[in-house]
Amino acid sequence: MKPLPLIIMLFLLAIALMHLLRLGFQFEVMVAGEVIPLWLSLCGFVIALVLAGLLWRDRRK
Repeated sequence: MKPLPLIIMLFLLAIALMHLLRLGFQFEVMVAGEVIPLWLSLCGFVIALVLAGLLWRDRRK
């Protein structure tokens, strides 16, 4: 078993969790003076979760 896909999958799950926490706590993020909308965290959560799921599915084969 190669450890790199597992490490990447855990990293993507951590990113998805951070996006979910931002959505849950309504945490405001500013970049260069602009507020990043919450809907972007929803997109980031879904994308990171889908990629982690694909890695998990590929790792099981």
